[in-house]
Amino acid sequence: MKIYTSINETSNATYVGTVLTSNDNQLLFKNGFKLTLCDKVSAHLYGLNRTLSFIKHNDLQPENITHLLRDNIRVDIDKEMKDRIDSSEYTQRFINQYNISINPQNSNFTEFDKDMFMTAGLEISPRTFSKDYYR
Repeated sequence: MKIYTSINETSNATYVGTVLTSNDNQLLFKNGFKLTLCDKVSAHLYGLNRTLSFIKHNDLQPENITHLLRDNIRVDIDKEMKDRIDSSEYTQRFINQYNISINPQNSNFTEFDKDMFMTAGLEISPRTFSKDYYR
C-alpha cells in the first residue's frame, strides 16, 4: 500500500491531504483536514496516522506501506519522518499489530505518484493548491 500526504501551511493553520492506494494502484481512501498550526513533519505524521486508522477500522490487510511525502525545500524530510514514525506510539502499535514496516519516501516519484499528490492536494483546497508544485 502507498500513503500520500500533502500539506499546505498558512499563517494560522496547516491543511493536510491524504490518499491511500492499494499495491495495484487502486484508490482506497482520500481525505483532507485542517490542523492548528504545526510543523511539516507533525502534519505529515498526523496524515499518516489518520490513514492508518482508516486501514485498521476497515479491516484492510497491509503487507508493507510506503509513505510518500513531498517537500521540495527539505529534501531530507523522509529521514526526519522515519525518526518520528519510530517514536510515535500510535504508529508503532500499528506496525507491531500488523507486523509491517512503514517507509517514508521523498524522491523518485512516478507519474502515478505525482497524480496522487495532486489528488491529495485537491483534498486540501481546490482553489489554493498549485498543481505545478506536484509536477
